[in-house]
Amino acid sequence: MLSTNIKTVQSDMRTLVRDAQDLFREATTATGEKADALRARGLSLLDSAMVKAQDVQAAAIETGKEMAETADNFV
Repeated sequence: MLSTNIKTVQSDMRTLVRDAQDLFREATTATGEKADALRARGLSLLDSAMVKAQDVQAAAIETGKEMAETADNFV
């Protein structure tokens, strides 16, 4: 289950970063309101990526704690 979640998040992160890169490239040639909108959307994508990364980190920490507790009980 954790392996599947990690692969899904990795895929999501790649997609988010790729989309943000495309938006920022387009924003470099755009001007005015369009450039502002593109930059705002890019920043939103990066914020989403950060939230996903934090979720994965929290899940990894929780799984590590559970594994440590299981090992302690076994010993």
